[in-house]
Amino acid sequence: MDVLLEQIRKDLDYLNSQGKHVKKIKMNSKVFERMTNKLTDVEVNNDAVTVFGIIIEADDNTEKFAFILDEATRT
Repeated sequence: MDVLLEQIRKDLDYLNSQGKHVKKIKMNSKVFERMTNKLTDVEVNNDAVTVFGIIIEADDNTEKFAFILDEATRT
């Protein structure tokens, strides 16, 4: 899980350096469950789950151990 979290951080940093902002992260539902149960960087409040301040959602259509940085827009 820590490896996945670090990869998400790197990808977010890269997109930010390109002037893009990620609004949502989608990931495999099993990975999502493990992240929300074990990692301190993942916050759950007001029925929303966030990592690094970005909403994450479970998505059964996402391959195992994969994630999608969704809705990347120019800032």
